[in-house]
Amino acid sequence: MNRACLVLAALCLSNFAGAQELTAPPPPPPIVVAPVQAAPQVRTDRGVARFEYQGTVPEGFHLVTRPRMSFVTAGLAAFSAGYASSVLFAGGLMGDWWALVPLAGPLITAVNLANRAASGITGLGVLSSLYTFLAIIQTAAQVTGAALLIYGVASPEQWLERGPAPVRVSLLPGGSGSVLGASLVGQF
Repeated sequence: MNRACLVLAALCLSNFAGAQELTAPPPPPPIVVAPVQAAPQVRTDRGVARFEYQGTVPEGFHLVTRPRMSFVTAGLAAFSAGYASSVLFAGGLMGDWWALVPLAGPLITAVNLANRAASGITGLGVLSSLYTFLAIIQTAAQVTGAALLIYGVASPEQWLERGPAPVRVSLLPGGSGSVLGASLVGQF
């Protein structure tokens, strides 16, 4: 039995000694990546290549500027929804024409309705609290819509298009008193 223990101990020690001799493989060498040159961003819209505007207009291109229509459209939709619901509920149903005032009208109407409810007119308590909640939503929609609309108009998109600038010519009527005339104005 001692011999079996001795053989087992010898095997364990030999495995333990062999395990210590093994070392981890060396780490791989670092990978060096060359910096990528930023190419001009090209967008295509209806088959026209648009290049990102970076401050100078190179030869053979012209600068195109227009409002950010996605923000303008979203702003008009949000403002119109808030304003129309304010006029419908407060102006049409309750007869409070302060609702016609943009942005502040729903809140003024909510305060007027709360004052009428506090003065003892029956049935206005629940209506007042419901309309106050609705007035906050209407005001938020109007303010958000106005902010989106202003941002869309105040920060227009600019891009470069290949080719000469399009010729724009307008005929403007004019005159003073009994003298009539016209002016030809253009961008060439």
